[in-house]
Formats: sequence, structure tokens, C-alpha cells
Amino acid sequence: MNLFKEVADIKTADQLNLPTPEVEYHNIVAQPTEHQQEMVKALSERASLVHSGTVDPSQDNMLKITSDGRKLGLDQRIVNQMLPDEPGTKVKGLCEGDCGKGNYFCINR
Repeated sequence: MNLFKEVADIKTADQLNLPTPEVEYHNIVAQPTEHQQEMVKALSERASLVHSGTVDPSQDNMLKITSDGRKLGLDQRIVNQMLPDEPGTKVKGLCEGDCGKGNYFCINR
């Protein structure tokens, strides 16, 4: 990194005095759909199998399970595209709320 600094002109954000937009945080609370509840049970069963050691780690592991759970928390269609577009998911809540106005994802659905 020191060699790079010798040949590059590095400026940090505070040195450039660029305007930065204000951050707006929104917490979206959504109740799980029936499909999501069933899929969470399946995730629990997968975790039990991994914990007991009956599954080869190259086939399934806790990292895969938690990743699937995070995807499922947003919208069930991220995990399985064949599932219906149900109301009440976090993605729907984002697009229907104030922060979805002008959002590229919400406009081009």
C-alpha cells in the first residue's frame, strides 16, 4: 500500500468536501406468509441434520441455511421463483411505502 501511495494521489472524502446526502432509515415489519412459515420449518430441519452430522458439509451447511433464511426474510420468490407474489412481504412493503417512490426496482416490477 505504501508503494501505491508513492505513485497515486489519494484524497479522502473529508479532504474533497463533497456534499453527502442525508440517510433515511426505514424499518419494515412484515408478517410471514404461509409459504414462508413452511420454508422456515424446512430450514430448521436442515439445521438439525447439519448439527447432527448426518449431512456432508459440501452438500449442506449452516452458511447455506442462514443465507437461504435471509433471502426468505425478504421475499419467498428469491428462494423459489415459482411461488406466488403475495402481499405483505418486505419487498412489497418497501415498494408500497414512501421509500419506494422513484425506486428503480419498484417502478420496473
